[in-house]
Amino acid sequence: MSAAASGPAAEPQLGVVAPLGQIVLAYETEFSLGGLRVCPSKRAVIAGGNRELLQPRIMQVLVALARRRGEVVSHDELIASCWDGYAVSDDAIHRCIARLRRLSEARGGFTLETVPRVGYQLTESVSAAGGGSSTGEAGDALPWEWFPQ
Repeated sequence: MSAAASGPAAEPQLGVVAPLGQIVLAYETEFSLGGLRVCPSKRAVIAGGNRELLQPRIMQVLVALARRRGEVVSHDELIASCWDGYAVSDDAIHRCIARLRRLSEARGGFTLETVPRVGYQLTESVSAAGGGSSTGEAGDALPWEWFPQ
């Protein structure tokens, strides 16, 4: 047994968040975001009977931000989870965020805030979050346990 193995167990670091992991849309489950229904495997966002298709990369970014609602997701985390770690320009991320902001303005349900020099934060709209889903079914929102951390 090595000295490292016999020592005390490593203590968890405060403030460290588990990585998002690679986002594969085909394996993502549907979820509610405010009054929106998001279907990642179909790349669809449904609001009030209207269906809007998103480009795959934009849907990946939406899923990444929705997994960590209310928390800041860094540029590096988005690159790792949505671009598989490939080097991409900030412009690629900015275009995805701009498209998601247009969706938010048109359909509601969430807002995206830029945290300068850090990343982005998605927050669910209070009015939409409190109003439930458009179908009115109880338990329509997915539990957080379904989003692996």
